[in-house]
Amino acid sequence: MLVLDFINVGNGDSTLVREIENGEQKFAMLVDCGHDSLVRDDHPGELDPRSQRIYAGDFLKKQGVVRLDKVLLTHFHRDHTGGLGRVLESVAVDELLATYIPPAGAGPLEPDGDNGLSKAARNAVRCADLYAGALREHPGRVEG
Repeated sequence: MLVLDFINVGNGDSTLVREIENGEQKFAMLVDCGHDSLVRDDHPGELDPRSQRIYAGDFLKKQGVVRLDKVLLTHFHRDHTGGLGRVLESVAVDELLATYIPPAGAGPLEPDGDNGLSKAARNAVRCADLYAGALREHPGRVEG
């Protein structure tokens, strides 16, 4: 049986795709990891206590998922890659699929420095740094 969970990350996207057979998970893939904040960018302020928003990593824990066969990051926007750190805190990943994999030992990027970049370019750098930082902070959690 194919099970799709569209996770209410509040800001961005995260979808868990699983194949379940006789109550056992045979395959699991997460498509995008949501934002690194549950508060929407376009409605800043306190999160409504009635909100059903959840971080993708917390959702995985709640569902009892401890390993993902694949994580697919569709593109480097904060609302798709920002939650990767929480995901890697929660589960091990066999394969990460993305358009960019930072080299081993790569240091943090500087999105807020006086670098002459436009706001959009700084945001792209920030998203890449969130992604690369999550991989640095959780070495060994992604197999391939």
